[in-house]
Amino acid sequence: MKIIFVIALIYSQLYSQSTFYYKNNKKVFLVQTQNIERSVRVLYYHDSDGNEVGIDKNILVQLKKGVEIKPLLDSYDIVVSEKIDTDTYVVACRDVAVTLDVSNNLYHDDRVLYAHPNRSDR
Repeated sequence: MKIIFVIALIYSQLYSQSTFYYKNNKKVFLVQTQNIERSVRVLYYHDSDGNEVGIDKNILVQLKKGVEIKPLLDSYDIVVSEKIDTDTYVVACRDVAVTLDVSNNLYHDDRVLYAHPNRSDR
C-alpha cells in the first residue's frame, strides 16, 4: 500500500505542473531543474521525454498574413530581435521569467499562426 502512495505522489508531481509551452499544437509540460550554476538569463527545464530544455527571453512567432508586428509588440511588451521572413520573427521579452507566459498568450492570439519559445536543447 505504501508503494502505491509513493507512485501516486510522484505521478501527481510530474503531471500537475502548469509550466508548459505549445509545440505542434500540443502542450509540452516542463519541470524546472534546480541547478544553481546555470546562467540567470536561461531557465532550464526537463520536458516529459526527459530532455533538458533551456528557455531564454526569445520567442519564435509567425503572424497571420497581413498582420503588422507593431501592435503585437505593444500588446505584449516585447521587442523584435530578428526578422526571419515576411511574417516570422524572433521576439524578446524583457524578463526571462515571463517568456513562457508571453509565448502561450501569443499562441492563443488571433493574429498569430504559432508562437513558442526559441528553446535551446542540451
